Amino acid sequence: MKVTNSKISLFIQFIVIVLVWSSPFWLGWKLILVGIFIYYLQLIIFKEDFFTKRNFNTKERGEMTFYSFILEKIGINIDRKRM
Repeated sequence: MKVTNSKISLFIQFIVIVLVWSSPFWLGWKLILVGIFIYYLQLIIFKEDFFTKRNFNTKERGEMTFYSFILEKIGINIDRKRM
């Protein structure tokens, strides 16, 4: 899979993921629920995550994820569909 955009876009995606994973420590649960709702609404409407679609130009949901991209970069080959 070719990365279609710059390293800056991948870095922004990494920062967003870190913020989401750390959000229970600094954000109220009501705002977290709103964020989850917005994320799932995005998946329903656009059928794909914005950053994944932008960075990896995927045709099918689950074809490539940021996590599988990072793991493959460090030499761990995984089944992308199951990830």
